[in-house]
Amino acid sequence: MLSNDVNQCKVYTDGKSVYANANFYPNDIIEICPTKKINITSLYSRDMRDIILETIPGEEYVIPFGYCQFYDIKDKFNEPNCDYLWDSISKVLVIKALTKIYKGEKLVLNLCK
Repeated sequence: MLSNDVNQCKVYTDGKSVYANANFYPNDIIEICPTKKINITSLYSRDMRDIILETIPGEEYVIPFGYCQFYDIKDKFNEPNCDYLWDSISKVLVIKALTKIYKGEKLVLNLCK
């Protein structure tokens, strides 16, 4: 179970990406994103596939809220500096730092599990 005293105001967005509003160190919690569970049939909509996260492969899908939709995603140009954990009890995504992240640095989420 997660503590209720986690500060969730340590990031900001420009509408395209998310940036650190404080320094983070490996394993620091950056954000806790509430989610909404959806039905698998929603995956047939292209618009929905772009915002859905698979929490249990082939079984459970959620729409994450908070700043989660604005994190950059690991690709050949962006190395991830944060990762997510699925808290199946609280039904939230916990975004954690993988590396030291400096204030103002763009947050890149590792979705390649």
